[in-house]
Amino acid sequence: MSEYGIYGTLNDDLLTAAYTEALALWKSAAEIEIEFLHALYKEICRRKLDQVLAAPPMK
Repeated sequence: MSEYGIYGTLNDDLLTAAYTEALALWKSAAEIEIEFLHALYKEICRRKLDQVLAAPPMK
């Protein structure tokens, strides 16, 4: 129990719940960011490969 009595405990519980929810959202955002960066990397590689394949052959 918090030193602030029932109201302190209630606030502690609310803070814990808010922290837990924020952590879940952060993890979700991190997963989305990783997926985005992976897709971006694949697109950059694909474009670079297209440039190489479109270049005239070396003599």
